[in-house]
Amino acid sequence: MDAEKIFWALAILGAGGFFAFLVFGSFTAPVHAAQQGVQLGAQAPPGGQLAPIGSDGVQEVTLSVQGGVYYPNPIVVRKGVPVRLVADIGSMPGCSKSIIIPEFGVQKTVTSSDNTIEFTPTQSGTFGFSCSMNMYRGSIVVQDADGSVAAFTGNAAPVRAGSCGAGSGGCGCGGRA
Repeated sequence: MDAEKIFWALAILGAGGFFAFLVFGSFTAPVHAAQQGVQLGAQAPPGGQLAPIGSDGVQEVTLSVQGGVYYPNPIVVRKGVPVRLVADIGSMPGCSKSIIIPEFGVQKTVTSSDNTIEFTPTQSGTFGFSCSMNMYRGSIVVQDADGSVAAFTGNAAPVRAGSCGAGSGGCGCGGRA
């Protein structure tokens, strides 16, 4: 066989192998956490860790964005105990900084100089939240004192028109929020 035939045979085999890997291999598209749904029941969903209560009596959680999802996901907190979400601004692109949690009256754009959101959950259940453009999503599971979670699932966050809900130019989630 001459060198040119060997080259083309290897090129075709390589391309075919790569195609087979993509089709039949373990290469899968990530599933958005909001598409997975949240399991309701007596306890918090698997993987959800109850937020610790600090010396000031507030449940504090560091909020970040990983792969288009607010993290941790779900955020698990206690009913009737104040919650402080501290936004890791460095991990939050564009409109992910403009956060809406409808059931708890939260609508805030966090910045490097004001990166905290505070509220007190008044009802048990699972509540979705999102950015103002509904592109980034997460969920909050609120437990009763006995650790149970009501079978209530909150409403979806409303989608607001405009630029990341911040009232400035056209961001398109590109990063000026």
